[in-house]
Amino acid sequence: MNIKKLLSNIPKHSSQYSLKRLSRLLRDPYIDWAFIAAIWFVLLIVLSGVGYWTFVQVSIQADSALIDKSAMVTPVFDEQKLNRVLEESDSRKLEWVQLKDGKYSFPKGPSL
Repeated sequence: MNIKKLLSNIPKHSSQYSLKRLSRLLRDPYIDWAFIAAIWFVLLIVLSGVGYWTFVQVSIQADSALIDKSAMVTPVFDEQKLNRVLEESDSRKLEWVQLKDGKYSFPKGPSL
């Protein structure tokens, strides 16, 4: 095989030919629309890829944060405080029922 023969079969593109093709870009509406569609398609693929990559990264960070926090959280429960709150609630409920039924005795005010 002769390398010169192989190279001679490759079509040569001159700068004038490239300029002619580039000048068709603004004059031929079909080429313009094809160019616009190709750009939008490339942008769609790139933005979809970036969005998916971001979603995966956020999911990984959220999962690791949940695992770490669930291991660190210890249940804090004070039974005495709960009992005090329940007693206060019961006493207020009893006072409300007495006020509603008219059985609540109000303290006497100072006499004039």
